[in-house]
Amino acid sequence: MFTDIVKFYSNPLESLGETSGSIFKELKECAKEKFYKTITVERGEPQIYKDAKCLKLLFSKGNWYLAIETDADELRLIRISFITKLDHPSSSKFSFQKSVLDKYENYFNSFQNPISINAQKQKAILLAKPDIAMYFKVGMKPFFRSQQYISTEEDGSIKFSIDFTQPMEIKPFIKEWSPYIAVLEPLELKQDIISDLQELLKDLS
Repeated sequence: MFTDIVKFYSNPLESLGETSGSIFKELKECAKEKFYKTITVERGEPQIYKDAKCLKLLFSKGNWYLAIETDADELRLIRISFITKLDHPSSSKFSFQKSVLDKYENYFNSFQNPISINAQKQKAILLAKPDIAMYFKVGMKPFFRSQQYISTEEDGSIKFSIDFTQPMEIKPFIKEWSPYIAVLEPLELKQDIISDLQELLKDLS
């Protein structure tokens, strides 16, 4: 049997319960037909998004998310397992125009993870030290959609770049590979990570 030779240690798909499963099914129709919905989210204190435009369903990092535009015309990403209720919109609005979705075309085309936001991109220049350089060679599966090989240094280190819309989009990745990845640019990102590590050392001392 397949399970005799393969063992999964992480689930590639989020397990949606009965309630979330039915909500997911309804949301597929909402995104397809560009419906408005009033959405209740429970993550700590309940939050209600009235007259939200259901833009698109996204799957990232093993979880399903719903991208919406709020009644204040702001983009939000909601994890579907936190959605507890879908209601009809409070206004007479039924469906929105495709032009609303078109506003976020660049966001969806460059989306990297649930921390990606609809903002101007910055570029991080990183250095993978020789110990882990093999994972960043040309042809290896990239860790980010925007990841680009730049050069191989004399000591075998590999310089590469990643675009980001806010530091938290890539900071966990950099910390996960620490101390084998160095931030070369921008200086603000490097200082931000140094500050985080200093705070961690304080907590551990």
